Amino acid sequence: MKTNNILVLLSKNRLNEKECDIINDYVNKEAEWDWLVGQLLFHKLHCRAYHHLNEHGWIKSIPPALMYPLKKLFELNKYREGLRNTYTKDLIVKLNNGKIRYCFIKGALLEMDLFYNSGRETNDTDVLIHSSDLKVIDNILTGLGYERGIYDSKTISVTADRKLDVFNIMNTHQTVPYCKLTGNTLIKTNMVDVQFNFTLQNKLGYSIDIDQVLDNRIPKNWNGETCYSLNIFDSFLLLCTHLYGEAVLIQEIRKGKDIQLIKFADIYEWIEKYFYFFNWNEKINDIISNGFIKPVLYCVYIVLNLYESKYAETIYSKFLIQGHDIDFVDDYFDDTGNTRKWEVPVMERIFKPLFFSKIE
Repeated sequence: MKTNNILVLLSKNRLNEKECDIINDYVNKEAEWDWLVGQLLFHKLHCRAYHHLNEHGWIKSIPPALMYPLKKLFELNKYREGLRNTYTKDLIVKLNNGKIRYCFIKGALLEMDLFYNSGRETNDTDVLIHSSDLKVIDNILTGLGYERGIYDSKTISVTADRKLDVFNIMNTHQTVPYCKLTGNTLIKTNMVDVQFNFTLQNKLGYSIDIDQVLDNRIPKNWNGETCYSLNIFDSFLLLCTHLYGEAVLIQEIRKGKDIQLIKFADIYEWIEKYFYFFNWNEKINDIISNGFIKPVLYCVYIVLNLYESKYAETIYSKFLIQGHDIDFVDDYFDDTGNTRKWEVPVMERIFKPLFFSKIE
């Protein structure tokens, strides 16, 4: 379906001349605007797409009833991100003064690294720390007015759930999120997600030392403050494990988070930017020996099916040469942790979301 291809193109960082011609032809002749805008919202691509549509003048072809809310959502996101930047800057100062090893992961730093002048809708700030520093970061965040719990819109308060908190710390890669009430109706809470592991590390047994990951972090500039990010390849591994974790856990599938295109676009852009930084024969061996084969192969396989990428094709072929395949690509974990099979192929689910009602 041509509209699916347009959705993929609008997820990219930059468009070449051929891609611009394809989109131009689409918007002037056969655009399915209702479907396209709905998909952009689901895949959290509406801000990035608006930038492309506006930059190339295609925004004029959108029916006003759809164009106006798309524009307002773009402006609202910029406003929200401006507020979040202020909260994040305050957090950076405290983290640096607290001499705690941390990395900001995904979100705004990722956008700054991989995308040019592109808006990204984010719900929270993700921070990776060592589990031994949970008490330290708890003191920092509570000192800044955050509470660990779930926001209750009825009472306009953050409700703590001690049982859920303990379960998360013992069984997952993160704590219950920290919430700060802002008093602003356009961004009622600012959330910080504290993580101390890679997604599904306990279940899949990735051989990765968080101490080493934090020791290899790299400095970044955030509005004049120095903060820290994962090194380049660790960032790739985290993107893949995070995406794969949400793609195969029934709890995440029910939330519609399993196949959002924005996450595959992140991995595509990372591959396009950093492919030549690494010896991929060595990296493939490291990925396999350290237990990352499923999340990495899953992500590279789907990226290759979505985008034209000779680099993704090269990485994928190296897995095939070593005898690995994607027979697991339609697996997911049910509520009891058992492996089940989707009835609907993954490439179809990407463009027809919320198929969870059809799982076995």
